[in-house]
Amino acid sequence: MLSTQWSAVRKYLLGKVFFENLNNALEKYLVLPDRSIVSVRLVSDQQMKKLNRLGRGQDYPTDVLAWSFVSEPLAGPEKWLGEIIINYQQANRQARDLGHSLRTELAWLYLHGLLHILGYDHKNSSQQQQMIKLTEEILRQAGF
Repeated sequence: MLSTQWSAVRKYLLGKVFFENLNNALEKYLVLPDRSIVSVRLVSDQQMKKLNRLGRGQDYPTDVLAWSFVSEPLAGPEKWLGEIIINYQQANRQARDLGHSLRTELAWLYLHGLLHILGYDHKNSSQQQQMIKLTEEILRQAGF
């Protein structure tokens, strides 16, 4: 079972039930190691710009970044999959522009980051369509 640890100023938007619903839906489509954990953080445009510059050499704020720990051997009974960082301000703008709720956008970005951690990518249109379809199916399964 996948569990999520999160830290954010706006914890009321993302809580245990939010992540449990998404993780349970994801596990209907993908097999994950037992006792898997992913870390999630919400940050501002300014923080994301800095992280994007340090991590990817890109000097602009993006909506989500994900770092996989899957290939790194970590001691302990839990399997740390990685870290997802979501730009709260960008998520809010995207939700408004796309005409859906902020919670839906945050769920989309969480799953997008998690799929990257699990090895999915969107370097070409076929991969992009696969990621979008899987994300939409998981969101539906989770009640979004």
